[in-house]
This record gives sequence, structure tokens and C-alpha cells, in this order.
Amino acid sequence: MPVDLYLRAGAAPFRCILGDFSELTVRLRPEGQREPMPAMAPNDEVTIVIDLGSAARTYLIRAAVFRRDPQSCVLRLEQRYQDGEFAPLKLMDTLEIKAGLLNYRC
Repeated sequence: MPVDLYLRAGAAPFRCILGDFSELTVRLRPEGQREPMPAMAPNDEVTIVIDLGSAARTYLIRAAVFRRDPQSCVLRLEQRYQDGEFAPLKLMDTLEIKAGLLNYRC
């Protein structure tokens, strides 16, 4: 599942592959085999975009870096953009996203 990782507002996205998704975290790896994950420090704020094929199924999520190495990073999910603003991510949000991931391209 492709995911766009934004290290700061206005910067170009870094294309990643979603490796794991839990209620509190995601694990991403670089899309290309040769390119390492960009430099990130623990607690850096980043944004990810998960596009499940339509505007209604596109999720803009603020996260904080938990761990990073050249092959992957783990992010703590914190807020979801909805109705024009960021709000704390709720359990129902993660369940909605998980359901969408399970049905992606079905």
C-alpha cells in the first residue's frame, strides 16, 4: 500500500510502502529498494497521506517519529484531518482506516 510521507509543510512527499498499521502506530519503508528513509529524529512531527482510491477514502494524518533506521520508520499516530481541521485520532478512526486497508483494491 503506497503512502506519502511529508517531513514538513510545502515539501515534496517521500513515497513509502505501508508495512504495518496498528491502533497507535504505522511502520513505513521506502518505496524504492535503493533509497533509504529520509533523516528524521524521534518526536519529529510528520504527516502521512493514505489514499484508498477516492477523496472520501483519503486520510491525512499527523504523526510523530518513534523510531527510524535506513530501511524503515515507525510513527505514532496522533491526529486526523477531518472537517477542515486536525483532531485527535480516535479508535473509530483507526478502525475505519483498517477496514479501508483490508478492502483496498477489492
